[in-house]
Amino acid sequence: MNLLIAFLFRAIIYTLWGLVLEVIATAVGNIFTKGWNKDTKLLNGDVSLWMAPIYGFFIFFCFEPIHTTILFLPVYVRFAIWAFCFMAIEFIVGLTYDKLFHIRPWNYDKDAGNICGYTKFSLFAFWGWGALWVESLSRFLIYLTPTVIKYFGY
Repeated sequence: MNLLIAFLFRAIIYTLWGLVLEVIATAVGNIFTKGWNKDTKLLNGDVSLWMAPIYGFFIFFCFEPIHTTILFLPVYVRFAIWAFCFMAIEFIVGLTYDKLFHIRPWNYDKDAGNICGYTKFSLFAFWGWGALWVESLSRFLIYLTPTVIKYFGY
């Protein structure tokens, strides 16, 4: 039961965190790609709910174990490992969604340096820095988990 509480707690936080960051990232990206809307002054961002299970499950079952394993490595090595891992996950998830569900929550076909339209090399630094940021969130949530289990557990 405690493992279930730990999973649900962290998966929900990771999912919400990922969806919020996706809205922020696409809103900022839209300024550069579509320009600033001077009339409405809105920062519109997009989010795909297809990513919710990826944010929750991937980080809990893949990110946390890898993070524990590579934590002793220098930050620049972890940066590179994470960037490659996240690009691989983006590619695999994009391909899977496309082949199984015939949907493409993101499509980089028209972007330079894309890999089959599922990921692109220009995201390498974004994924590396983003993952280093998630390391901090992960450590904090792992630290909070015993308190959450104590409160909600049996």
